[in-house]
Amino acid sequence: MFTNNIEEIDTLSEKLLIISSKALKRLSGKTQVVTKINLHNAHVRDRLTHSLEVASAAVYIHDKLPIRIKEIIDSSRLFNVCLLHDIGHPSFGHSGVEVLNDFSVKYGFLFEDNANTLVVVEKEMKNVSLLTKLSLIKYPYLLSKDYIKGKKGLYSSQYNKYYKQLQEAIKKQSLNPFIKRKVTYECELMNISDEISYLCSDMQDSITYFGAEYDKETLDYLYDKYKLSKDFLYKDLISLDKYNVKSFSIFLRKAWCESITFDFEKNKFSYMEHNFKKINKILRKLNEKFYIQTEGTDSDNRFINEYREYISYLIENINNEELIKKNISSSSYLKKYLLEKNEIKKIKILINSLAETTDNFIYAKIKERRKNQQTIINSQP
Repeated sequence: MFTNNIEEIDTLSEKLLIISSKALKRLSGKTQVVTKINLHNAHVRDRLTHSLEVASAAVYIHDKLPIRIKEIIDSSRLFNVCLLHDIGHPSFGHSGVEVLNDFSVKYGFLFEDNANTLVVVEKEMKNVSLLTKLSLIKYPYLLSKDYIKGKKGLYSSQYNKYYKQLQEAIKKQSLNPFIKRKVTYECELMNISDEISYLCSDMQDSITYFGAEYDKETLDYLYDKYKLSKDFLYKDLISLDKYNVKSFSIFLRKAWCESITFDFEKNKFSYMEHNFKKINKILRKLNEKFYIQTEGTDSDNRFINEYREYISYLIENINNEELIKKNISSSSYLKKYLLEKNEIKKIKILINSLAETTDNFIYAKIKERRKNQQTIINSQP
């Protein structure tokens, strides 16, 4: 019999609900590290391909876990949590998050991408189960009005609604009641899978599409710094090129996932092969140097500045309904905007709507504004 009760939805129905959602589909148009706008090669990862990789890694890890922990975590729910983990991320990667956050703080409210994940789920996927929502809470802390840049957490309404329920869920599933936990097992496993996936993907994309080469001097420095023996993957990393990096990336993901187990005494997931902790740090540094700082959206100051100017322009004209109508793609946010009288609340609606939009939508609006500005300049005597 059909049911609309969120507590009764099964994980398969939940998966179909997520897969068919507009929110998940929009992730294909959102930057992971490098935006696809103006790229001749459109095969770099986006938020959707990344989420699928995270979900696949998590289910693979789950399959290898000891039976006691494996029985507690539903693999289908774990897959769903991973599909949703980035659903609240805006366009243009972490630079896009920073832009929206800066404007929010300026006008007296907050934008935090992880908290926004719950906003999107509640808005567009109301029937997602409670445990799935709770497992999306990576930072169970209250975001205060005295916001500190970079702080992660929940909006006050979310904290009041979910914090106690999260504690109950953690207590109910815990295999060691003497060791306190902050997140669900599903959430912790999603975080581990997320880290494995983006570190391997960034390595692969940087070498395949942007010709990154790991030089001996950099590798020697990092191996010495993190006290990792050169017997562990050094020869593989130094010899990577666009022809072999894909197969190495697959090998590394698999080995990395197989190194994850559960420590019942510490009540958390851990590495059986501790060298992967050091490879984690080394890959992070390599990706920052050879990819994120050179090719990523974070490195394109000109474009990010244009994005800031575009939002400033919209805020300056927040009461211009004809203009704002053209720049809010969400019908539900547009309806809220048209009914709202308070300017600050209108700005908040605008920021939340921009968080939903894709790279191409925003870029098209920026190009349109750029063209209009040039037309005005050309028309001047």
